[in-house]
Formats: sequence, structure tokens, C-alpha cells
Amino acid sequence: MNARYGVLAAFILINAVWGTTFMAIRIGVRDLPPVLFGGTRFVIAGLIMVIVAKAVRQPLPRTRKDWAVVVITGVLMIGGGNGLLTWSEQWLPSNQAALLVTASALWMALLGTLGPKGVPLTWRVSFGLLLGFVGTALMCWRGTGWSADLLWAQLAALASSLAWSMAAILLRNVELDTRDVPFAAAQMLVGGALMCVLGFLLGEAPEFHLTPDSRLALIYLTIMGSCIAYSAYLWMVPRATPATLGTVSYLVPVVATLAGWWWLHEALSHVQWAGMLIIVVGVAIVTWPARRSA
Repeated sequence: MNARYGVLAAFILINAVWGTTFMAIRIGVRDLPPVLFGGTRFVIAGLIMVIVAKAVRQPLPRTRKDWAVVVITGVLMIGGGNGLLTWSEQWLPSNQAALLVTASALWMALLGTLGPKGVPLTWRVSFGLLLGFVGTALMCWRGTGWSADLLWAQLAALASSLAWSMAAILLRNVELDTRDVPFAAAQMLVGGALMCVLGFLLGEAPEFHLTPDSRLALIYLTIMGSCIAYSAYLWMVPRATPATLGTVSYLVPVVATLAGWWWLHEALSHVQWAGMLIIVVGVAIVTWPARRSA
């Protein structure tokens, strides 16, 4: 009972916070180089999480197996998942970037059938995911189709969703000796350091000049997006079904689209509103059986 409500609370928190991080990333990359911006965010967040782990007396990973998982998932989730997304938002509106990462719901459900903790897709879950995909397609459609000039940025956003899904499924199928907080700290430091090194190699350092807007974006992404919501996600991964994890990728874009429309004045059509309603129905279909069986 407690675990079920814990998963629900984490689910709500993650969707609310991550739905607004797309907007914050878009604001940040207007003034800051993307790779170094993302790396700095996670290095600072990782250091904060180390302090938290020490305060609650939870040690950092000690075994080779745990450190191997830290490195692999840090590269995939932080470097690949967040890094590619941040890079793509130099050109993509925040709502379009959020919509593209909904592909992780399909990757998550499909990859989630693999491994010792694999969960087969039922007809109900399959229908809910399909409905969510239809709603996502409606949200993506603007009447003019996709721009070929932005194809590479769109592919980067799609690749970020695959990298993220692979790491999430790996975390679901391994048993770790490390607690959630120190694991998140180590993962953020590894992924963030990798991005910072890459940013320096790409020559981004001279372009890193904080402005009032980018400073606020960095603080929000570090505290809310990384320290709080990301830790909640890591806690939820082994406790929720792959289909439930996948629905995060449906609701986050809804929040992101609304945030981009409200704060950044990004266009939102009537068709996209209809798409969001269809997504909510799909999420309800997918998550309801999971709650009943919890």
C-alpha cells in the first residue's frame, strides 16, 4: 500500500517538474553552450547529492558491479539522454523536443519485456500505449509537417529517448548494493563530468557566460530537475512497471507544451489540445491495471 502511494507521488512530482525543465533548458541554451551547460548542471547536482548522502549516512558505491552500472547508466542517461536533448534544444522549441522524447514510452514498453524482470505487454497496456502514440502524433502535427532543416536536431532528441530507455531498463533488471541517493550522486558526477570534458574539447568554455535568465535556468534544473525529480525517478524505476515508467514520457510533454505555450509563447493548436486529452486517456488505461495489481 505504501509503495503504491509512493510510486504515485513520485509519478506526479516527476511529471510536474520535468514538464517544466524543457522550458528551462530552452531558456538556458539561448545564452549558454549546450554541452557545458548540461554538464555543469549535473556536476553541481552530483556534489549536492553527495552532501545529502553523507548527511543521511549512505555510502557511495563500493563494488565494481555498482560502479559499472553507475558508469553505463551515467553515460546513457546523463550524457546520451539529457546531453542530446539539451543540444537539440538549440534549434527545437521546447514543446517539440518534449513531444519527440515520447518515443521513450514505446522503447520502454518494448525493452521492458526483456530481462529477468521483464513484463509482457497485455492487450490493455498495448492499447493504452498505442492511444498515447496517436495523441502524441496529433500534438506533433502543426499542419505543415516536419522541417527538413531541423531533422538532425529531431533525430538527436529521438536518440536521447532511446539512450534514456536503455538505461532505465538496465536499472530495473539489476540488483544494486548502493542506496538511491548515493547512486544518483555518483551517476550525476560521472555523466556530468563526461559532458564537461566534452564541452571543453568542443571549445565551449569561452562562450560560458551566465546571464540572469540562464542563471535561474541552471539553478532550477540543478535543484528541481536533477536533485529532486531525477532522484525520485531512480527510486521509482525498480518499483514501477515498464509501462507505467513509459507513461512519464506521455505526461511530461503535455506539461512541457503548456509551459512553452504559457511562458515562451510557443504555438499550440486545437489539434494539439485534442492530442493531449487523448494522451491522458492512454495514460489512464496503462496505469490503472498497474495500480490494481500493486
